[in-house]
This record gives sequence, C-alpha cells and structure tokens, in this order.
Amino acid sequence: MLPLRETALDHTDQAVRLSGQRLSLGLEQLTATLRQEFLGSGEDPAAVIAAYAAEHQQPLPA
Repeated sequence: MLPLRETALDHTDQAVRLSGQRLSLGLEQLTATLRQEFLGSGEDPAAVIAAYAAEHQQPLPA
C-alpha cells in the first residue's frame, strides 16, 4: 500500500493525488493505532508495518 500511496501522491491528476492523500491519512491512522495498541515502536507508517509483519512472522507487503 505504501508504494501505491507514493505513486498516487506524485500523480499529475488532481483526483488521483486527492485519493493518495486520503490513503495516506488512513495509513497514518492505522499505523498510529498499531503502534499505540500493539507495538510501541515505529516512527513512520513503513516502520510500523515492518514491525507488525515481523511480529507476526510475515513477509513485508509489496
């Protein structure tokens, strides 16, 4: 999801950029909850997702 967010935020179409902003906000909210409730670590969404995947012995999502 992070690569999708970055691609959308960099897109030339305003509607796509707006969708990227919405996705970014959702990811920030999700990873803030994961950090607070479960992990207690991670400075940004990518770090939190990596920590969550490692905690559950799962590969990082593409």
